[in-house]
Amino acid sequence: MFKFSNVSAARAAASALIAAAVIAPFSMTSSVQAEVVSSKVPCAHHDKIRQFLVQKYSEKRQALGLINRTRVMEIYVSAKGSWTVVVTQNTGKSCIMATGKNWESIQVAADKGV
Repeated sequence: MFKFSNVSAARAAASALIAAAVIAPFSMTSSVQAEVVSSKVPCAHHDKIRQFLVQKYSEKRQALGLINRTRVMEIYVSAKGSWTVVVTQNTGKSCIMATGKNWESIQVAADKGV
């Protein structure tokens, strides 16, 4: 199980893997997906990841979306602008897939036929 001893390095590594681990699974076989996700991405049970993000970074869930029938993506954001993308499997295993700074929420304008 992932230990949160060096999360800054883990968050940086996770950021570098976002394209390979979040976007690529739509075009890879499941065996390749497992290799990509397990390479250096910090994973733990969803409750532990959520609790860690709240306690360490004051991040709260701001958005979520269904990736497929077995995975959900969540975005956690703090008032200071730090953010984390977490992907959770239907087994409860969650992995930090990307992190960053300077999150900015925007209002989506009404569709005006553009």
